[in-house]
Amino acid sequence: MGLFGGFKNKYNKKSLFKKANTYLENGEFDKALMCYDEVLELDQLFIDAIFYKGIVFRKNSKSDEALECFNKVLELDPEYVDAWVEKGGVLGLFKRKFSESISCLDKALELDSKNVVAWYVKGLILSGPCQHLHEALNCFDRALDLDPDFKPAKESKKLLKASYRMP
Repeated sequence: MGLFGGFKNKYNKKSLFKKANTYLENGEFDKALMCYDEVLELDQLFIDAIFYKGIVFRKNSKSDEALECFNKVLELDPEYVDAWVEKGGVLGLFKRKFSESISCLDKALELDSKNVVAWYVKGLILSGPCQHLHEALNCFDRALDLDPDFKPAKESKKLLKASYRMP
């Protein structure tokens, strides 16, 4: 590798990652996936590219592939909170492995008790087939205590209370 080869790869990696994120934000999942793969060809341990590749798979309902990515992220960094949240969501909402899902979300909250999305997803899992409605309501309340404008938690709380005629 030449004197500037490492710089070129680093620049390409960052610009490709940024491009992939733009595709992801725009819902262009195939293009995002291609860019994340290109980033990972340059650096197979680029943890954020692995994570966001998992997000693309989740958004495409490819739960096995998503879990593979999130597990790889957690293997590289066991304290990557968002990977615990995503893994918990996929396990609960796609795989119906509720106790494993809650364990992942609890781990995320152990690492970051102020993670709004973790509280929200835990509430979703608890309010679904688990039918732990009061615990779910508490999770939505915790999310809203942290971010009163978090619309998904507001809507889920309202729906839960209306569906089960909760005070």
